[in-house]
Amino acid sequence: MLTLYECNTIINRAKHMNYKSLETSDRLSKLAGSIIIVMFLALLPSFCLGQEEETIVRSILFEGNRSFKASTLRDQMRLKVGQPEDSFQLVRDVENVIAFYRQNGYLDARLVQTKRIPDPKRERLITYTYIIQEGSPYTISSIVIEGAEKIDARKLKGLLTMRTGQVLKNALIYYSEFRMREFYAREGYVYCKIDHRLETSPNLRYSRLLIFEIDEGNQVKVGTVSISGDKSVRREIIEREIVIKPGEIFNPGKAYESQRRIYGTGLFKDVRFDVVGAEEKKEIVDLVFSVVEGKPRWVAFGGGFRSPDWISVYLNWGHDNLLNNGQKLKLESSYSLNPYPSENEHEERFGITHREPYLFNSLFQGQLHLFHHRVLLESYHIIETGGHLRMGRYMGKHIEAFAEYKFKTASVEIFKESDTRPEAVTNSVRLSVSRDYRNNIFDPRNGTFSSFATEYAGGLLGGDNYFYRFIADASAFYNPLRSIVFALRARGGLIESFGGRVTPFEERFALRGTDAIRGYREQDLTEGGNYLITSNAEMRFPVFKIYGRYIGLAYFVDMGNAWRNKSDIKFADLQTGAGVGLRLETPIGPFRLDYARNITGPSDTDLGRVYFGIGHLF
Repeated sequence: MLTLYECNTIINRAKHMNYKSLETSDRLSKLAGSIIIVMFLALLPSFCLGQEEETIVRSILFEGNRSFKASTLRDQMRLKVGQPEDSFQLVRDVENVIAFYRQNGYLDARLVQTKRIPDPKRERLITYTYIIQEGSPYTISSIVIEGAEKIDARKLKGLLTMRTGQVLKNALIYYSEFRMREFYAREGYVYCKIDHRLETSPNLRYSRLLIFEIDEGNQVKVGTVSISGDKSVRREIIEREIVIKPGEIFNPGKAYESQRRIYGTGLFKDVRFDVVGAEEKKEIVDLVFSVVEGKPRWVAFGGGFRSPDWISVYLNWGHDNLLNNGQKLKLESSYSLNPYPSENEHEERFGITHREPYLFNSLFQGQLHLFHHRVLLESYHIIETGGHLRMGRYMGKHIEAFAEYKFKTASVEIFKESDTRPEAVTNSVRLSVSRDYRNNIFDPRNGTFSSFATEYAGGLLGGDNYFYRFIADASAFYNPLRSIVFALRARGGLIESFGGRVTPFEERFALRGTDAIRGYREQDLTEGGNYLITSNAEMRFPVFKIYGRYIGLAYFVDMGNAWRNKSDIKFADLQTGAGVGLRLETPIGPFRLDYARNITGPSDTDLGRVYFGIGHLF
């Protein structure tokens, strides 16, 4: 093997070669010779260096680390075990480890010694051991805010995420600065600057005085609010979504909220805003909302599997700006087929929905939905026709409340009970409220969602069916570890008839759809009950990433049942299914492929069920 010195000697001699021996009368030959020499010079160093066997980092160990686990310190390093040795990167990584200590209050932390130990049997495998002297953690002796003249310093101290006596952590300091800047911005002081410094505390060796320095700047107000890029959409539709007005104190949060609301109309492909005058730090700024219009009419069609055994196709048409008034009209149709029973089961669904986002120019939304459903299953047939009239509004960002009037006619034929019921009319009123604090509605990692609904049918409203219903639903999502999400859900409901009437079959709770117990055939579960209890638990985590999309797994357990009478309710009767699922990340939620088995009473012939879907079950 050539040494690095010998390689350099060859290269230097080649660089100073006399090329006269290559000169001929043929210019093409001279050019070819030059190209060969250039390629030789370019490839020779790689060839020489490539002969050396690279060393691999076998392990990275720490000594003296009492406050943090070795795995936590290794997380601060870019170079990982199993990768080729990179001395420069290792130096940078050690600097990151020491910086991590100092960011967490260990201001005296330092590296005492580095040990590089080759493996006795395989010298290319290297073990690095870092001996660290942590020192003592520094605490905050006192907190002082300087420069707060227009905002009460006591309000600002209420925003701080650390207190006197706590360990000095940079992350908490910077987060406190962010919260104070955000507070100033809501009050119109968008040019406010906040910094901090640490000073030694007299007679306190391991404490520091924390001082926040504030340059408030001037308060900023809104001059004009204008719109650009609108062509066919009426300007009034855009203006009613803008919550920041001329003459107001400029609050960036209101500008972003206006942008979100304009985009939420569904009429625009892009919405942006510019703050004219902000770069010059003017006290009066102008807002310009720029929009790019989309096509109001759309058609959607497709097909696929519907868990567990159904094949579905659909065709929808919609208009998102009916009469150029921001109203939405949607026509829906779908057909589903389950080919496995002895007689093919199928469903036909048709619907028309009209939505008015500002009912009577108020903050209430209005919606009218007309439908016709025909469900022909092996055990029963149901034909329903009717409509819903819905009105409600959002109360803040997280809470919504709606009231709904429903009218429908239904005819039912139940084969197991040899019961054929003539067409019956149901008039009902439903009230619902929901609270959504999930961080992402499509793929939540933390937060909660809860809802409660009550429905009253018959009585003063008339009709053939008299009943009342209550439904409660709660979900929680936890992300205790970096990549693992625990998802829990509980749901319960009851329906009771009154006035001497019987609860209609089509209104009973059934273990289908979001109440399904994965692992069971639908016909093996209760056909319908007046009392419902279900619960779900999932553990979701990514496995690897491909083409920018995460592929993950989920382990899950479903439990539940529906009972006809209150006296029948026994927790021992809860049906349980469990399984594992594959998750593929998409923009509208993960593609879901689940395999589940009945674990309450599996049979020898039951091989489990496979489920497809877009989005999480809950």
